[in-house]
Amino acid sequence: MKQIAQLSTMAACIGVALASPAMSASIEGVTFDDRGETGGFYQDTVWELDGNVLSVQENPESPLDPYLEGNSTAPGSNVEIGDDAMADMFDVDNQSYVDWKDGLQAKGPRLLGTLDERDAKVYALMKGDWSANDYELAYAYTDAALASIGESSANWDPMATMLVIPAGTVLGSLPPLPTDFPVLCGQHSTAVTEVFVDGEITIEDVPISANPPVTADIDITIVAPAYRASDPNIAYVNLDGEELQVGLQGIYDLTGVSGYGTVATIFNCVDYTPDGNPVQASEAVLVKMDYDGETVYDEYGYSFSATRTNQGASDCQTQPGTFPQDSCSYSGNYQPEFEPVPPIGNENTYGSWRNALGRLRD
Repeated sequence: MKQIAQLSTMAACIGVALASPAMSASIEGVTFDDRGETGGFYQDTVWELDGNVLSVQENPESPLDPYLEGNSTAPGSNVEIGDDAMADMFDVDNQSYVDWKDGLQAKGPRLLGTLDERDAKVYALMKGDWSANDYELAYAYTDAALASIGESSANWDPMATMLVIPAGTVLGSLPPLPTDFPVLCGQHSTAVTEVFVDGEITIEDVPISANPPVTADIDITIVAPAYRASDPNIAYVNLDGEELQVGLQGIYDLTGVSGYGTVATIFNCVDYTPDGNPVQASEAVLVKMDYDGETVYDEYGYSFSATRTNQGASDCQTQPGTFPQDSCSYSGNYQPEFEPVPPIGNENTYGSWRNALGRLRD
């Protein structure tokens, strides 16, 4: 990620030699590409807006353009790429999770369309995206999450409790846990790579009997939290000059949101006390563009700052309080800051930019 940031000046300089940037454009002719797979993680869901309520559209229009017409002030409907339906931390045999875990970098389900003469591809992430280049994306995402609450890995406490396995949980062939069991944060690098991405935890002195007291050291597998940040809900994909604008609809405030698996899990590992401000985190997305047979753009995006959409998922209507609640799905819109998109020019200039970037994927 640091390498990408350093290219901003280079891309700007290259842009001087190119044609003037195009005016604002939106993605068009959008279709879903399931990579030839059926079900599991390889599916999309259209959430159509009616008033301020988003509901699943069982028979969406084709192409999907009507559901991607939003902007930062009125995000509108959204298209969810990839399936992320489970909340149980031990549901590791769920087909969606198995698909994600085995998925290679830039091989996830995606939306295909045209954006200002470019072939645009908008991807859900696979485990391979998070683990590539020595877990580059995972470190960048979790570091940005900590920075969003004014913290950093410098304040990481290995002895703090990251998560709690509830009493009665059956771990492998062991008897049900007699009491709640805290899982410590451990080393920062281990938490990011082995826990957040790989879903692997080694825990010591697990109580397997209260009377007489007996403990054991065991390795357990959980649903990796990165999985829950891999199925973006796309509200819009717009290009304003060189500025790529992608709307990611999510929860406006994760504070107190029940269920396991958000990136906020790692907040337990630093000296963080909720201060009343919303806890915010988007899912991640990969955007690629081709022009004249050449890949000219290839960027991950995510954000930890949301604006209220004043809309929410239909299942939130049964919750207490005024709809939509800040804890409701799609109550927040996240618009990541992407690297500038080079203006359309000649192939040689594109080639120079691509070679400088040095990280484009097929």
